[in-house]
Amino acid sequence: MLSRLTWTALLGLGLAACSGGVPVDPGTGGSGATTSAATTGGGSGGDGPMPLDGGVKSFAHLGPGGEILGVGVVVPVKSFENVPAFDPAFETTVGIEMPESVRDKTFIQLLRINWISGGHGPAPYGKPHFDLHFYRGTMDEVSAITCFDTSPFPAAILASGYETPSTCVSGMGYHAWPSVDIVGNTFSASIILGYAAQKMVFIEPMITRELFLGRKSFELNIPRPASAGGAQTLYPSHLTATYAPVGDTYSFEFDHFETID
Repeated sequence: MLSRLTWTALLGLGLAACSGGVPVDPGTGGSGATTSAATTGGGSGGDGPMPLDGGVKSFAHLGPGGEILGVGVVVPVKSFENVPAFDPAFETTVGIEMPESVRDKTFIQLLRINWISGGHGPAPYGKPHFDLHFYRGTMDEVSAITCFDTSPFPAAILASGYETPSTCVSGMGYHAWPSVDIVGNTFSASIILGYAAQKMVFIEPMITRELFLGRKSFELNIPRPASAGGAQTLYPSHLTATYAPVGDTYSFEFDHFETID
């Protein structure tokens, strides 16, 4: 069993907070969509990485009756290219919120990204990679997360196939690693689960820079614990990462929502 550790230095994300929903053309099958766009700052120009506060958008796909079919973000791949080891774009502690129309209805409410140029422990995660933390909570609530509580987490909020939550970062929470990663000592894209204050607080797609720059679509299943430790909400069980050559973007969409708690 891994003991809880405190990890004191990780980078934050330079995404401007967004609010409001802007309707766009309905998708196929009669579903609609709303978006929130992070546009503060603009592009960087030249061949360098695009600041993450320029062009990132959150979105929601809704069914004809208003049911939530998908929630996620679109990120320019240029944001992940030619990134220096300590890119200022990833050093702030703000984030991008999901569209107002769905923000308080699902577990997926706020995104912050970390660029880990030298990787981190445990051993499988030594490759340069990006951590996409999708939080349940407001920016203030997430920023207030601490690592002081070291009591065991309730079994109901822990997912099968995962290590005991261990490494903790203030403003993030404790991380539970997939056991298959630890046993196999390798990864390219995995779902990490996060905990704080006796509840689940984030779902984190952790993705190597190499995979991002391969510009290929991929999918990840998301384990569902018996409880998330909070009020009733919609919890996703699947993530689709879709690469679009037109625009050179990745869309990260959570779907297959089910009620939890």
